[in-house]
Amino acid sequence: MHGNEPVIVHVVQPVLPRYRIPFFRAVQESLRKKGMTLCVHASLRDQLGVESAPADGFAVNVRPAMSCFLGSRILWQPQLDVPLHTGDVLVLNGNPRILTNYPLWMRARKTDVPVLWWGHGWSAGSHGFRALIRRQMMRIPDGVILYTEKEREEFLAMGFSARRTFALNNGLDVESVNEAVSTWTADRLDGFKKVHGLDRLASWCIFAGRQTL
Repeated sequence: MHGNEPVIVHVVQPVLPRYRIPFFRAVQESLRKKGMTLCVHASLRDQLGVESAPADGFAVNVRPAMSCFLGSRILWQPQLDVPLHTGDVLVLNGNPRILTNYPLWMRARKTDVPVLWWGHGWSAGSHGFRALIRRQMMRIPDGVILYTEKEREEFLAMGFSARRTFALNNGLDVESVNEAVSTWTADRLDGFKKVHGLDRLASWCIFAGRQTL
């Protein structure tokens, strides 16, 4: 039990990328108004080599780099020590290949801590038998947090409860994106195109799949 201490929402992530920090700050501010607090638990580095960014405004516990086995098919977060007490909430990353989630999940059950599954409803590996297993696993926790409203509607159509299936619809930190865009003058953009041979193309685009710096 917490006694007079605030209820803690523990969020376990493979890594804490910079683009998610403003989101967690907003979550902490919302929780604070309810007399609760946020603590994010992440590895120093995930299986893709992305490192956790320094953050303030909410509590962060950074552990050693994630361990990978069988070509990153199996993942393990070393020294994942999450102090759970009755009244807390545990939010687990929805990657079923992270094996450290399962003993933590069972410990939460023993201490009457509700467990939320947070992740994509669909991923690159969401097909066939693996997708079926993934969906069945998502029926076990107390709640499921998906990324988009479209995913939520699709899962409701598959029989998921509307009372325990949610969509965050959270996006990128647009302030830092706009700040970065403002530094790209026309001259700088022309220089970039020449260096990379893009000035010879009729049209081109750059896709940034993940912001890591």
